[in-house]
Amino acid sequence: MPRLSFVAGAFYYNEHVGDNAFAPNTLKFNADGTGYSVLPAPVSATPFPDRASIARTNSAAVFGQLTYTPALLGDRLHLTLGGRYSHDKKTGELDQVNGRIPTVNGVTAVVPMNVTSDRVDPLVNLSFDVADGVMLYGKWSTGYKSAGANSRSLTYRGFGPESVSVFEGGVKASFLDNHARLNLAAYTGTYKDVQIDFNAVIPGSNRGTLETTNTAGKGRISGFEAELTVMPVANLTLSGNYTRQHIRLPAAPNPFVAGNPLVPVYPIFAPKNSASGAIDYRVPMGAATLVAHLDGNYASSQYSSTSDPTLGDPSFIVNGRLALTDIALDDGAARLELSVWARNLFDSQYLYLRNTSAALGTYGIFNEPRTYGLTGTVRF
Repeated sequence: MPRLSFVAGAFYYNEHVGDNAFAPNTLKFNADGTGYSVLPAPVSATPFPDRASIARTNSAAVFGQLTYTPALLGDRLHLTLGGRYSHDKKTGELDQVNGRIPTVNGVTAVVPMNVTSDRVDPLVNLSFDVADGVMLYGKWSTGYKSAGANSRSLTYRGFGPESVSVFEGGVKASFLDNHARLNLAAYTGTYKDVQIDFNAVIPGSNRGTLETTNTAGKGRISGFEAELTVMPVANLTLSGNYTRQHIRLPAAPNPFVAGNPLVPVYPIFAPKNSASGAIDYRVPMGAATLVAHLDGNYASSQYSSTSDPTLGDPSFIVNGRLALTDIALDDGAARLELSVWARNLFDSQYLYLRNTSAALGTYGIFNEPRTYGLTGTVRF
C-alpha cells in the first residue's frame, strides 16, 4: 500500500497514591471568614492530618492514525484520519478530616470515590504541499480530561470530565536551503464542562479547603502561534516564538455559597501574550565541543486563581548555560559533559501569583531568585 501509511498503539497507566495533608496554619479565621487572629506557634492544639485520602487510577487507551495520499495533484495532497479510545477508572476514599473520620451531610463515615470515564476522540487533518519545503494544513481534533475528586476537598465531592474541540490551520515552511524554518498556526475551539477549582477559608478555624466543579455551558479558546528558527552561519542557531491567545470560560457554580450560584471564572496561568528567543552556538575544541546557550522568556500578566480577577505581574526571565561536551574518558564510548548554568540570570523579581481575599487582603508569591550551578554528566 504505497499510498497509505499508518501508526497504532496502546497505553496503560496505573497509580495508587495517598495524600496526608499536614499544613500548620497560625491564622484562625473569624466567624464569617473576613478576618483572622494569630495563634501561638507551634499550633499544638490543631488536630492532624488536615485531610487524608487514597486514590487509585487505572487508565487504558488504544489509538490509531492513517494517512492517505491520493493519485492526484502530483501527490501533494494528504488526508489523515485518526482516533483514540480512552477508558479511565478512579476509586478512592477520604478517611480523615482534621484527624477524624469525616462528617459529610450529617453522616460520619469514610467517603468513597468511584468514577469511570469512557471517551472516543477523533482527528482529521488535511495537508497540501504547496512547494518544496512549504506545507499548508487544516486539522480538527478533540480531547478530554477524566472525571475524579479533589483530595483537598473536605467532602471528596466528585467532578465530571472536561472536553475540548479545536480547529487549527497553518503553514510549515523551510527555506534558505533548509537554514530557516517557519511555523505559523491559528486555532479556535470550544471547551465544555471545564474543571474549575474554588478555594475558601473555613470560618472559625485555621483551615482552608478546595472544591472542584464543572462550568455551566461552553467556553471558547482562540489564538495564534509563530515560530522561527534560523541558522545564519555554521554552528549558530537563532530561534524565537510568539503566542497570542484568548480564553473565555463560562460561569461555574460556587460550592461555598448557599444555592451554588453561577459566578465568573478566569483561566489561570494562561497569559494573553508570551514570547521567547534563544541563541545557541557550538564551537569544536579539539576532541570536545563548547556549547553556549542563552534564552529569554516573556509572559504578560495572568490570573492565578479561577475565582479572582486579580492579575499577577508580567515577567521577563533570562537563562544561560555554557557546556563543554563530548570529552572522551577512555577509548570506549564514555563521554563527559561539564556545564555551568544560571536560571533567572539577571535576578528579576515579579509576583507570579497575586490574589485578593476578604480575610487576607491582597497577597502574592514571588518567583524564584537567580540560581546557578555546575553539572557534570557521564554518558556511556
